[in-house]
Amino acid sequence: RTCLSEISAETGAAAFLFVRAGDEALCVEANFGAFLLPTLSSGIGGRVPLGLGPGSMAILAGLGESEAEAILARNAPRLRLSATRTLETLYAQVKSARCNGYAFDPGEILAEVRGVAIGVVHHGNALPMAVTTASLASRLPEDRISETCGLMRKAVAQALGARS
Repeated sequence: RTCLSEISAETGAAAFLFVRAGDEALCVEANFGAFLLPTLSSGIGGRVPLGLGPGSMAILAGLGESEAEAILARNAPRLRLSATRTLETLYAQVKSARCNGYAFDPGEILAEVRGVAIGVVHHGNALPMAVTTASLASRLPEDRISETCGLMRKAVAQALGARS
């Protein structure tokens, strides 16, 4: 099985691989698992601005603080900002993702769809890519985030040839 099919099988969620493409995240692989959900990228070949969705936030978390903030500022017109979703809250979410090792969307952008993402690290270096899951909110309660991230890290490590 591929890394994404392993993640989907273990979590019951859709799984995606995003790579950085300038100020966007490009979906290069997807496994929708058992449920077809609305997603920000709409699957393989879809793009989202960095700062929209957990995959792109995980990519931003792997960048330096000033570079991530500059990208968010450039992408502001495309980030669905609101009274509660501001550039400042996005800066804080990137910092949180950097500290926690994952980015989480509690259903803020697509109602009832939650996502969690990890940046891809190889030999201690953050790569400009992220693996993310999307599932119904009821299938990803906050107390499963740590377990889900652990499964994702294990699958990524195996795909990169590392021992887990």
